[in-house]
Amino acid sequence: MDILLLLLFVHSLQNAITPEEVRYNAWQARHLLTAGVHGILHTHTRSAESVKAFVQVTRYPYQQLGREYIGEGLRGSGGQKKPAEIWGLEQSKYTDVADPWPLHPDGELILGLKIEDRHCVANVDDIAKVPGFAFAEGGPGDMGMSYMQPDAHDPPYPDVMNEARNKIKSALEKNGIVFYSSWLDESMSQTERLDYIIDKLGAR
Repeated sequence: MDILLLLLFVHSLQNAITPEEVRYNAWQARHLLTAGVHGILHTHTRSAESVKAFVQVTRYPYQQLGREYIGEGLRGSGGQKKPAEIWGLEQSKYTDVADPWPLHPDGELILGLKIEDRHCVANVDDIAKVPGFAFAEGGPGDMGMSYMQPDAHDPPYPDVMNEARNKIKSALEKNGIVFYSSWLDESMSQTERLDYIIDKLGAR
């Protein structure tokens, strides 16, 4: 992956917990997308409805895939000239592919979620079913604070955090979503972990 692409993945919609907050703060996503980013991360993802709103604000209204579940895209026309130039595309091509992958097989936007507190964990089964995001990650620092463990940013983690991680991982795997986590999976050997990273995650 080109280093520039890595730099063009940004945090946005921080702590926008409800669908209304996501929509009120949609200007953040619009500004970032107009600046040419390839990916946006939604933090403290607490409900399926807020994830649907997150996906909506990144999509143009004419995109049809998943619309019956997510709703119509809310990204407006008029700001596509500059990001199309940055991506090296005609404007019409840009608006076609500036759509979340893997929902759109040819989409080139990567949307991610941070499922990082006990409220997110309680709703993770519903969150994981929402189409439009490519991966999710945990956040051990915030997760620890949420479980009244403010010093549990680094391993070894208390049982309640390991249970939360396993619940997140299971929900995402059931829906074919990549789980990005720095937590050590002690059920796998070092070789198995490397094989998993190369064969499973690398293939995506």
